Amino acid sequence: MTEQIHISRRDVLWTYASLGLGAGINVLLLPLLLTFLTAAELGLWYVFAAVGTLTVVLDFGLMTTVSRNVTMAWMGAPQLDRTSSDIGSAQGAPNYDLLGRLLGACRSAYLALGATVLALCLTVGTVHVENTSDGQIARSDALTAWAIFSVAVAANMALSFWNPLLRGLGRVSESAKANVAAKVAQLVLTPIALVGGGGLAGVAGAYLLSGIVFRAVSRRYFFRAVRAQADAHLPTHGLRARLEVLRIIWPNSYRQGIVSVSQYVMASAPVLIGSMALPLPVVASLGITLQLIGLVKVVANAPFNAFLPEFTSLRMNGATDRLGRRFTLAVGIATYSILLGGAGLLLAGNRALIFVGSDVTLLASATASALLLHEWALNQTALCSAFLATDNRVPMAKAYAVTVILSVALQAYLVVVLDLGVWGLVLGGVTVALAYNTWVWPRRAAKDIGQGGWKFLYRTFSVPALGLTRKTREA
Repeated sequence: MTEQIHISRRDVLWTYASLGLGAGINVLLLPLLLTFLTAAELGLWYVFAAVGTLTVVLDFGLMTTVSRNVTMAWMGAPQLDRTSSDIGSAQGAPNYDLLGRLLGACRSAYLALGATVLALCLTVGTVHVENTSDGQIARSDALTAWAIFSVAVAANMALSFWNPLLRGLGRVSESAKANVAAKVAQLVLTPIALVGGGGLAGVAGAYLLSGIVFRAVSRRYFFRAVRAQADAHLPTHGLRARLEVLRIIWPNSYRQGIVSVSQYVMASAPVLIGSMALPLPVVASLGITLQLIGLVKVVANAPFNAFLPEFTSLRMNGATDRLGRRFTLAVGIATYSILLGGAGLLLAGNRALIFVGSDVTLLASATASALLLHEWALNQTALCSAFLATDNRVPMAKAYAVTVILSVALQAYLVVVLDLGVWGLVLGGVTVALAYNTWVWPRRAAKDIGQGGWKFLYRTFSVPALGLTRKTREA
């Protein structure tokens, strides 16, 4: 019998804590930033933050693919396979040799990504920062802060491989704790830097040090988990063995990257397309409505994302019934969270905006509700696609690439040419999604757990509604 990964309630709760602190840290730091930074410096910091989020695209699916392959090695897979999670003659215990090769390959790959990020920041990024800050912030101050932030972003990219390694072992709570520790460090260090007169450079320095904290905590948790099974160091391997591992996992990473980039574009396109033809106040309402729905989706998907290593584990053990119960539970939680939580936010959103003195309101109720349903359908498709990938296959890459091109083109036509406004964005996205992705991948996912499409849809609504019955607890 191979190693079994089980995701507990504690893992899910720590995931929520990590997400909450990650999403809320800028809000918590805002009063300090407003007090110690000028308006120009604050604006430049948001430019820095935007660059930091764009680096996620450079990962191009590697993090998800690495996590999945670490799970297979931890489950005892004798070797890696490009398109299968079948462990064949599994050893019945973690494959430490394979795990060591994966660790070495991750270090090399993410070091290369970090170097790429640093080169881009110090060249193209420096030119942009100089142009943005010209005449508003002293050149030396802006470039010093940017240099520190560039090193921080590159270091965070280079060290981010510890996250998929921990999650691949099923140590989801430990991965979340490392993220929480890093954010707490940033919350502690940023005020110290600002009070000490560090200014924007001090804020960037606190961000850099928080990344080092993340690396130290993650590394400790990883080797503690490994040595709990075998009191020995992982075997080290040369460059040739690392490149061979990357050669095997790259095809799926590439496909996963296409899916991730497509989802990123589909999420970002409505505001960009809307800005081409709609008044800016309408674009602002669209942006804040999508931002609220996006926040709900992040929270709603936390249990599903926590369960991902367990899905691979259950597949490899052939536990189809348990896999089906866990999957439908996670998708069901996401469904109720998005539909009910999103509706609640949309109902209360305008009151909250008025309370804080905002001139911007949410979209009209009918439009906002249609947008919420559209985002829920896209999220269901994304979850089912991610579930299929836990079998080490990514069959949806081409479909996503075609879908994003058609969706953006149709939305632009309906909004810019036919002047249908926000409804053009909704109708364009829904039409293309319903043509293929929205029903094909959920149906494939349902087939994986031995259910029909309608039964799967019924269970995603019924399982969470029934609460934690005895059968659900046993799942």
